[in-house]
Amino acid sequence: MKRALIVVAMVWTGFARSKPAWGTRDPSDYRSELYQRLAREVEGLNQAGHFAEAIALGERIERRVEASPWVQYEIGFAQNALGNTDAALKLFNETIRVMPDYAPARYDRGEILLLRGMNDEARIDFAVAAELKPYHWAAFFRLAHLDARSGDKEAFEVHLTEAIRQGFDFRSILGDPDWRKWANDKQLGPVIARLITVYGDEALLDQLRQE
Repeated sequence: MKRALIVVAMVWTGFARSKPAWGTRDPSDYRSELYQRLAREVEGLNQAGHFAEAIALGERIERRVEASPWVQYEIGFAQNALGNTDAALKLFNETIRVMPDYAPARYDRGEILLLRGMNDEARIDFAVAAELKPYHWAAFFRLAHLDARSGDKEAFEVHLTEAIRQGFDFRSILGDPDWRKWANDKQLGPVIARLITVYGDEALLDQLRQE
């Protein structure tokens, strides 16, 4: 499952990073603009897969300027990509403390919490991310994942349906043992079968049901 979670995390952050709106700015916004510009330099390294370099640059920026939530998030993203989840979680916590409505940090922290079995805490982050980015499927998909864990059939159908409407593809979970188990579950299986029949390819259902 861990491998599948990481894939979804990368999809989310690649799509949902917030970009500043450029134009005429009040002089008081100069510091914020500077920090976001510096964060984009770190982000560029992350997008290229140069995670160690991203961490080094981000930490150098913090030493020379000061810590900012945007740069901290990018360092955390790199740490998470390298598997350093304790370091990543600490940085995401700090980003969210300063910017509670920063959707990428909410989602990425939710992924770590989900992996650690902290379902209630993960649900809060995914719910916030879904509210902030309602046109991306990943947060709704993770809410459906948590609904399945708790056996909430009704909420599972609502969240999974919304994920599908926003672009979720069942092919992305064919190798996930949890979703294979749920596809064969007496309660959740019929929901998955119905949604695949309506929105997807019925051949995917047979593949998903394979033990």
